[in-house]
Amino acid sequence: MNICRFFCATFLFITTVPAAEESPDIAGHYFLQGAMEMGSQLLLRKDGTFAAQIAYGSADGYAKGTWQTQADTLSLLVDTPESAHTAKSIYFEMSSKSDWQKIKNKLLDQPDKAQDLKLAESNYVLNMNYIEIEAAPPTPNAVDLYFEFTQGPPTHSQFIDYVESCETVKVNGHDVESCGTTSQQLPLPFDPQRTLNKIGVRMSKGSEPTQWFDVSSTGRMFEIGWKKTHGKLSFAQPDETGLSQTQDYYQHDQDILKKIEHNYLISLYENKIIIPPAITPFDVYWHFQDGSEQQQVWADSKQLRLVQPISAKRTLQKIGFRAQGSTEPIQWFDDIAPTDQWFSISWQNDDYGQNTDIGELFRNMTLEIKPNCLQFDLGDNKACYRK
Repeated sequence: MNICRFFCATFLFITTVPAAEESPDIAGHYFLQGAMEMGSQLLLRKDGTFAAQIAYGSADGYAKGTWQTQADTLSLLVDTPESAHTAKSIYFEMSSKSDWQKIKNKLLDQPDKAQDLKLAESNYVLNMNYIEIEAAPPTPNAVDLYFEFTQGPPTHSQFIDYVESCETVKVNGHDVESCGTTSQQLPLPFDPQRTLNKIGVRMSKGSEPTQWFDVSSTGRMFEIGWKKTHGKLSFAQPDETGLSQTQDYYQHDQDILKKIEHNYLISLYENKIIIPPAITPFDVYWHFQDGSEQQQVWADSKQLRLVQPISAKRTLQKIGFRAQGSTEPIQWFDDIAPTDQWFSISWQNDDYGQNTDIGELFRNMTLEIKPNCLQFDLGDNKACYRK
């Protein structure tokens, strides 16, 4: 995790707390050393709980939870709050728009999306998607993949290629560096005479058994989620996409369209639960071409969808957002075609440079236990928490 891309240094203090008796050799008050321009402290209590603070320039963070050791690894498990903080400012962006036919093509082959398909028949639908800009997640080492088919011999491949890409994006006037790590898409030859029916996944050098997943005969793109908990990597049931859905989604990406024509495409991604910050209520404006307007309130960051019934007598012209009580102009999205009815709005906390909370860095953190050192992997170098 290359956290040094984002923050600059300060130092915070944690008051030690006496506790009961357990793990006397590990428990104690630690200070981070060897991390350029970063200050951090870690308090491991004897009762198995911890408190931690970190600071990097104007950004700082705090975390608490429990800790445990296994072999030469110490793992932190952060208590999950209802919401990390309240977003004082929000930036919205229209990420996609779809007409009825495109929605139908996308959802028709997904039985678990039947309710979405029914909803889209007679409503304008606005999906609210929280986007978290953060450092790239830690990547697993080489991963072995095993494939079984309806007939013929199984095959085996190994994932070793990951791409870390960073770009400077403009967020409401701010230059923000956004980084992400994903696997390369692995092409697996498709043969209609022997379709794929099982995928096995395991760490190449790990001792854990292979995890096997049944997959459907209609899937052509499989995205396998992974997460690291207490130093162990686990995988989730692959997300499947059929051929027509993949072609529709990547209609402007000729490289993927060429690959998917004769291959399955397999990739890995970090399966992370992201908790959106709390928000102040926003008024949402649905403005129609006849001049009429409907207004709703988006008051909860966990509310993922807003719906407005379609009427044959009026056509949606634009959608707007404004925080309740604000005197700022409404932020309008007016690039809407008469046939568009399914919209995705990406939103993110726009409090950059305003004491950004980086306490999430402690979530599921693992430290290697060395002599007089709890080793912290920064991605491009290592540092130590020392008593």
